[in-house]
Amino acid sequence: MTPGAVSRLWSISRAQKLWMFGLVIGLVGGYATLQISPVAAVPELLLLILVAAPSPRFSGAAGALVGHGAAWSWLLMTSSIFCQMSCSHTLAYGPAHLTDGPAWQRETWVWFALAVGILLAGLILTIWTARRRRQWLRAS
Repeated sequence: MTPGAVSRLWSISRAQKLWMFGLVIGLVGGYATLQISPVAAVPELLLLILVAAPSPRFSGAAGALVGHGAAWSWLLMTSSIFCQMSCSHTLAYGPAHLTDGPAWQRETWVWFALAVGILLAGLILTIWTARRRRQWLRAS
């Protein structure tokens, strides 16, 4: 292999950079949405639109969905009604059910299902964009 071929092989493509940037946006936005306020999703959505537009299309959005779903899944898996009552931090939706354990658990499972759905959508979009990119590279 020539040095140029090796450097192209190891260089990070624009699609990968967009995906990683989207992942960071999703992780920070997902964490902020559940820990700070649901209003924190607004800047995340604006950034999501900005990273979804550049070519290769949807690479950044795929990373953002994976990051958002991963952040929500982690936060919801590590939270419990007991921490809600005794810890200094709460999830943004949690205070409504501080005294009703069964309602808090039901709502947590619904949110967790949503988080896993977002994560899966991001993974599917990641696979789709990677396949589309490979087909484009083969054609050119």
